[in-house]
This record gives sequence, structure tokens and C-alpha cells, in this order.
Amino acid sequence: MTDTLQKFKDIFRGCESAYGKYVVEYVDEDKNKQTGHGYTVKKPVTDELWQQHLEGKEDPLGVVPFVNDTDVHWGCIDIDIYTGFDHKKLIDEIRKQKLPFVVCRSKSGGAHVFVFFKDTISAVYLRKRLDAARKFLGYPKAEIFPKQDNVNFVENNYGNWLNLPYYDGDQSFRYAYKDDGSRAVLQDFFALHEQYVQTEETFKTVKIPDKARKREMTDQEIESGAPPCVGTMLSDGVEKGYRNNAMFNVAVFCRKAYGAKWKEKVEEYNTKIFPEGKLGLDELANIINSVNKKSYEYQCKIEPQCSLCDKEQCLTKRYGVGGGDDGLEEFFIEALTKVETEPPTWYATIRGKIVKLSTSELNNQNMLIERCMDKHIFGLQPLPPTRYRAMLAALSETENFQIQEVPQEDKLSGLLWDHIGKYCSKGKDKSDQLERGHAFKDDEAQVFFVNIENLHKYLKKQEFRHYDFNDLVNMFNREYKDFVVKKKFNLRGGKQMKTYGFKFDSFDIATEPYSVKELPVEAF
Repeated sequence: MTDTLQKFKDIFRGCESAYGKYVVEYVDEDKNKQTGHGYTVKKPVTDELWQQHLEGKEDPLGVVPFVNDTDVHWGCIDIDIYTGFDHKKLIDEIRKQKLPFVVCRSKSGGAHVFVFFKDTISAVYLRKRLDAARKFLGYPKAEIFPKQDNVNFVENNYGNWLNLPYYDGDQSFRYAYKDDGSRAVLQDFFALHEQYVQTEETFKTVKIPDKARKREMTDQEIESGAPPCVGTMLSDGVEKGYRNNAMFNVAVFCRKAYGAKWKEKVEEYNTKIFPEGKLGLDELANIINSVNKKSYEYQCKIEPQCSLCDKEQCLTKRYGVGGGDDGLEEFFIEALTKVETEPPTWYATIRGKIVKLSTSELNNQNMLIERCMDKHIFGLQPLPPTRYRAMLAALSETENFQIQEVPQEDKLSGLLWDHIGKYCSKGKDKSDQLERGHAFKDDEAQVFFVNIENLHKYLKKQEFRHYDFNDLVNMFNREYKDFVVKKKFNLRGGKQMKTYGFKFDSFDIATEPYSVKELPVEAF
């Protein structure tokens, strides 16, 4: 292992039994934003994965900050602003306040503000300090890592991971900044770490002002809360024939979003979004006067906004239908992990605590809120059902939704396969054993023959009741159809019994039941 690799590993030490990878599915070049899905892989974090990250090979490495259920080695404030973010201004404010933070560029151009520790520190304590820091810096809605107060490795509950900087080493777009705002190569980053790394004792002496700083939001931040129709018009412009209709919706958005200066913003957008010529002063004044008389809502059923409408997305936007500075409820689920068990298990992060849910509980807000109360999370109010579903769908398209893969042997289908293998291993070498409830072990053909009804009775005796008889029939006909062959045996009294045949070596790799060798029909 190289010295560079060892230093990098030591700095970003976290969970060693699982890691994250983010699969990019779409890149919005105009907004410099990537979308896709995050996956939590339950496998050791090997030196090879660290090395591949620094070499820019495979997927970037996502590290869970928790080293155990309660403690972390580093933390991060994720400032999710993409276009034109002033990293130097942020660094200057951090140094002015003598905060021991290191600022890195995120993959989309925002900022990851890290704090590092020589030893571990309580996640609960660190989250409180980082919450105060983000408010002081003027980013009260920025995300914090670790996202959770604690996790549970035994239950495969790892919390959320973060993609690390320096993917592809010194050629990376995810690099740290020196204090002068210039790019830091890896060796410079190591020097920054050495300069600002903390112990628990020194970090407790760091003064973070309690008072939140009022920072004026950028147009980019405000426009990100616009309804989809307005957002598209602001970015792509509007054809001449639709100018009045379009400007009415833009004016409604401005009144919701810009407070006292909304009329000025309407005039500004009038110049910006009409490439074929802006509205005349009289036309614009009429629209402003109309919107100013009362709280008008968006006109959704006329063009051009009708063709640009996305109802579900609109419900999630701060200034969408029914929204406004005081009109849109905050979504109480901060992060969501789907564990691909059978059936799925969901872990929702709410106020820093992890709530384990079934699919039914996630789908039913009242049930979800009851589960939260079990975790001492009180005061949650259910959202209107349409908004809740829309917010849940929107969350699933962000990096705060992660999918945790489960080894096949841990799934119900894997456990079923294991039971089938054990059942077959007890098979007898005479076909009349089928009538006695056993598998028939055909040594000549090297095949186990199984009757589903007999198997179902065996599974019930083993207290494995997750599949009823029809489930088993469907499983055999759907999942196993490519490597089992049906065969009928003649029994006493002229009766026949339907069976399914498995090759002996099908169960040599029982922990990977869908990687078995195919059974050619001609083998029978």
C-alpha cells in the first residue's frame, strides 16, 4: 500500500463492512447536475476500492462516516448549490471565524465543508455543532453528515454514505481548496488536514456563534423552488405568441418568492425570457396590477404552462401550487434507505433518528407517525396525501434515497433454496419414496425429483411459512423454469404425481441460487 493511499484511508476512515456507490442515470449539463440512484453494498471496503477511487476507476467510493454504531471520524456540511458558487467567499468567512473546516468542491460544483478528527467523536455531539455551523454560515437547509445520531451495524443499518473527494486523484473535479482559494492537489489536501484536524478536546473549544446568519438567497436557489412550468420558461425562454400567459405565471411566482421586490423581478424576467422581444410597458403593468390585487394562483390549464406542467413535481416545490414562504410544509423524511429484503425493509431518517418501516407503514402517514412516536419523535403533522406522495417520489430521485443490496442467501428466495437443498439431500433412491413425502434421488440421472405438495408440508414442519402452495408453484414455474424439468411418476393404484427435477450439482452453490447450472432437457 502506498503512503498516499494509507493517508487518504486514515483521513476518511468509516464503516469497513459496507460502502456506497452512485450510479449516474442522467446528466443535466445546463444545470451541471447529475441524477441517479445510490446503492449501499454490504461488502468489505477493501484497499482495492480505495485505490480505484484515487485512480478514477469504476464508481466513486462512498464511505459511511460511522466507525461503530455511535461514533464517527469526520463530518461534513453539504452545500447543494451548483452554479457560480463562491468557494473563496465561504473560505474567507470560515477563516475569519477561526473554524477548523476544509472546503472541497462537490461533484456538481457545490461545497463539502469537512471537519476531521484524530480519534472518533460522538455523532450526536458533532451533528449539533455542525447544525450550528451551517446556520451561522447562512445555509440552514444544508445537509449534514453523519445524517443520523446513531446506526445499527448488526441489523445492517448503516445510515447514509458520502462520495469522497479526489476521485481520479489530482485530476479530480472534486478537490479541496487552499485558504487562498486555489486548487489543492492531494499533497496540499494532506497539509490542510494536518493543519486543521481536531481532537474532541480542541473541537469543544471552537466557538461557533449561536446566531444564525441571514443570507440572501441567490436567484438560482429561488428559481429551484419554482413550479416546473415557470422553471422551464425561465431557463428556455418563451415564444412570442404566449408571452402574456407566460408572464402571468412568472409574476405569480415572483410574488410568492421575492417578497417586497417582486415587481422588480417581474420586469427583469420580462427582459430575460422573451428572445423575440419583451412585453410592452402597458401590457406588463396590467399583469402586475392583476397579480397585485389578490393572491392569484398559477394558471395551469392554458398554454404554454399546460404543456410544461408536471403536477407531482409542482407539489414538491417551495413556490409551486399551494406553496409560498408560509404555504409549503417541510418534508419530514430527510433520507430514505430501501433494504432489498423480501419483502423490502425501509429505514427513514427523521430528525436525525432512524425509523424502521414496512412498505405499508411508509405508505400510510398515520402508521409512520405512530412508529416515530415509538422513537420519541413527536409533533409530526401528516401532509395532504397528494403532496406526501409527490414529496416521497421527489426524494427517491435524490442522493438521499439509497438502495441497500442484500446477499441472495439472506433473501427469502435464498432461504427457500437452502431449504430445498436440505430437503433433496434427505432424498431416497427409490421413486416410491415420493408417496412417503420424500424427494426421489435418481442416482443414474443425477437428479432430485421433488413434489411441491410434499415440499410444502416439509417447509411447514421447518416453520418456514413464507410461501404458500401457490407461491411455490409460481416460484417453480417462474424462477426455476430454466433449470428444472417436469416429470410425472406412476404411483400405485394408477395415480400419477407431478414432480420437478434438479440436477445434483444445482446445490453445490446454494448461496447463489440463481447462478446454478442449467439443466438441458435432453439430460432426461
